[in-house]
Amino acid sequence: MTELKTTADVFDIMHTCRAMRRLRPDPVPEELLVKLVDAAIHAPAYPAAQILLLAARAFGLGAVLTTPQLFHPARYEELLGLPSDVTLTCVIPVGYPVGKFGPVTRHDPRSMISWDRWRA
Repeated sequence: MTELKTTADVFDIMHTCRAMRRLRPDPVPEELLVKLVDAAIHAPAYPAAQILLLAARAFGLGAVLTTPQLFHPARYEELLGLPSDVTLTCVIPVGYPVGKFGPVTRHDPRSMISWDRWRA
C-alpha cells in the first residue's frame, strides 16, 4: 500500500472535526479508505468510530456517523448481504466535503473539570 501521511496537528483536527453530511460524488481512493479503517481497528474498541472520523478529517475528508439501520431492522443487513451473526452498528459515509471545516463550539474545558471534589 502507498504510504499516506498527514501533517495535521491532532488538536487542530479535534477542534475542527464536525459532521459533514454534504459530500461530493467524487470517489475516494480505496487505499485512503483502507487507511481510515486501519486507524479505527487500532483504536480502543469503544471509540473506533470516532477515531475513523478524526482520521478522515486529518486527510481532508468529510464523514458522519449515522444509524439509519436502527429504524429499519434487517433492511440494511439484507441490502449489504450481511450474515445473520453480524450486527451493523453504524454506517459512516465518507467523501470529499461540499462545505468547509471550521471551529466546533464546545464548553470551556475548565467548566467541566472538578479538582478533588465535585464542583470544587
